[in-house]
Amino acid sequence: MKVAKQLNYQPNHIASALRSGKSRLIGVIVPTANRNFFSSVIRGIEEIANNLDYKIVISQSYDEFEKEAQTVETLLNARVDGVIASIGKTTENFEHFEKIIQKGIPLVLFDRVSNDLEVSQVVIDDFLGAYQTVEHLIKNGARRIVHFTSSQRINIYKERKRGYEEALMDHGIKLDPDLIINSKMQLEDGRQMTEELLNNGVKFDAIFSSSDYSIMGAMQVLKEHGFKIPQDVKLAGFGNEPFTSFTEPAITTVDQKVYPWVKLLLKPFSNY
Repeated sequence: MKVAKQLNYQPNHIASALRSGKSRLIGVIVPTANRNFFSSVIRGIEEIANNLDYKIVISQSYDEFEKEAQTVETLLNARVDGVIASIGKTTENFEHFEKIIQKGIPLVLFDRVSNDLEVSQVVIDDFLGAYQTVEHLIKNGARRIVHFTSSQRINIYKERKRGYEEALMDHGIKLDPDLIINSKMQLEDGRQMTEELLNNGVKFDAIFSSSDYSIMGAMQVLKEHGFKIPQDVKLAGFGNEPFTSFTEPAITTVDQKVYPWVKLLLKPFSNY
């Protein structure tokens, strides 16, 4: 021990993992850590993982497929005991996740998941959240409701779009495909989509977005064009980002309530 201290010996965790079969590391992949939702998830995962004597390795995919795939390779090389991930918007090939499954390593997907992967998934009821939000807009007088969405290969966008469509149908409002717009759902996308709606003379009295960021962009553009919110156009988002309560008026949004379900992400590791 004295010599180890003098030589500043540091244990090799990868070698230790090879010997014991466990690294006590869990890889966490998120599209971006600067969103309130994902940062809250990371915090919750770390708190629970630490209580289970695990450490977490956090990586951001930036919604880029190549980055996501490379991250999986890095985590596998680090001999992680499991992976918790939220799929990037541009991911259409899931071979990198299949590799985790084939190695017998636990994989848990959350929020952005896919039915193409037979693994544990933790999500809220995106369909119901969207349905109730659109129904709220309808009950407050909206009839021409625009929907901002993204890749339909990702379940949250598919389910939120389905909730939007069924709410319209259940209230006798004909579905107009021209009112459904696909994008990356960033603030600038919200601005651009709203500008295009106005420039093309599309009639609408509400916007329901699957992202708070794009609905924020829509609000900015509508105000710049002199629209009153919610009198002229009603807005609703999804995610309950903190800024939605700071706008004037505050933006209606769906609260995903992270902490009640984040512990489910660590369930496969509780007795591992």
